[in-house]
Amino acid sequence: MFNLFSLGQSFSHGVHPPHHKEQTEDLPIQRVPFVSRYVMPLGQHIGIPAEPVVKVGDTVQRGQLIARPNGF
Repeated sequence: MFNLFSLGQSFSHGVHPPHHKEQTEDLPIQRVPFVSRYVMPLGQHIGIPAEPVVKVGDTVQRGQLIARPNGF
């Protein structure tokens, strides 16, 4: 059976693609403006979708509960 460790090397610490930081390294950090409308999908996998607590069009505050889990 083939063994990477028998070669004296291994796959070290994952993949390291180029970061291309030089494209933005001299630009200042900017805040992204808030949007007036945001779509939050409540069914994100094969499980039961979350039960919405707010209605479409409601204004929500930061940290406000918008949906309750409805199973696994």
